[in-house]
Amino acid sequence: MPRFANINGIDVQFTPEEEIKRDEEERLEDSKTIAAKEKADQIAELEAKLADDSLTFNEMKDLMRLKG
Repeated sequence: MPRFANINGIDVQFTPEEEIKRDEEERLEDSKTIAAKEKADQIAELEAKLADDSLTFNEMKDLMRLKG
């Protein structure tokens, strides 16, 4: 499905180059979202281990690195 930009109230279809650029921007945004979710999941897992006193020293370093 073609994309359009609104320029001065007029819808203008993206050029092939603009489509490629926008596709890349969307892929980058998706990868950032996935990375942020994975980081949040890791932090939650390590904090749960911290709460029940089963966190190892290396896991504590990982937690500090992730939160820092």
